Amino acid sequence: YYISFFFADILNFCANNYLGLSSHPEVIRAGHDALEKYGAGLSSVRFICGTQNIHKDLEEKIARFHQREDAILYISCFDANAGIFEALLTPEDAVLSDELNHASIIDGIRLCKANKYRYKHMDMQDLEVKLQEAQKCRLRMVATDGAFSMDGDIAPLKEICGLAQKYNAFVFVDECHATGFLGPNGRGTDELLGVMDQVTIINSTLGKALGGAAGGYTTGPKALVNLLRQRSRPYLFSNSLPPAVVGCASKALDLLMESNAIAQSMAAKTSQFRSKMAAAGFTISGNNHPICPVMLGDARLASVMADEILKRGKCSGEIGSSYCII
Repeated sequence: YYISFFFADILNFCANNYLGLSSHPEVIRAGHDALEKYGAGLSSVRFICGTQNIHKDLEEKIARFHQREDAILYISCFDANAGIFEALLTPEDAVLSDELNHASIIDGIRLCKANKYRYKHMDMQDLEVKLQEAQKCRLRMVATDGAFSMDGDIAPLKEICGLAQKYNAFVFVDECHATGFLGPNGRGTDELLGVMDQVTIINSTLGKALGGAAGGYTTGPKALVNLLRQRSRPYLFSNSLPPAVVGCASKALDLLMESNAIAQSMAAKTSQFRSKMAAAGFTISGNNHPICPVMLGDARLASVMADEILKRGKCSGEIGSSYCII
């Protein structure tokens, strides 16, 4: 999709607006209508006077989209990840986390008092060893990104769920880079890999494919969501999502649930881009995910290439840091 950049329209390849819904006229109109009807914000946390019908309606819609019992909204998925581990896990429990999970998962795990295990990236043998070590614990949660945000790797959820069942654990998946476009109906990696009934908890975002504005959520069993409403500190002590954001996200979900054509279009575009770039001689990593890392092997070269692409009317995403950021 195109964006305005220094008085020129350029093709944007570097945002998380996977489906282009942030500029969809119906999404924009829904946000405007919610702004007119409910105002700019509610100036309150949810449990005092920050909950209106639109918040409850969106939570119900999210749960229905993911085929779960209930859902709870947060200001961001970072907050959702920060608020779930401490609320659920005690010093008697264990959490097993992929070493390349998103920083918000890592920070959320740091806040809880559970026994912490980190397994090698998508290494099922190492995960099994860690699950064996964690058998002494009361509860065992396996936490993973569904799709990893730096390289487009897709977690082997079938194998993870199989190990979880074998060792009496439950599975948590962050679907921020999957919701809206992976799977036949865009429900995410659990739908893509056929394990929707085996993943207990899903956290995801409204700030990427679902309108691109802001907001995050947790969806899963009703008892879990009820517990989070009572104990999750980011939920309890943050203002509720602004009505305009809620309106935009709700309309984006409507569009996805009306037809899977939008979600399916992403797969076709991804395949075309990857094949054309490979034919041009570039190395593209990732498991056929819309995150398409073009591996140049040199940070300086990546910066120069990004500048040149921008001059030619395209906006690329260049990540070449000398410092560890995750």
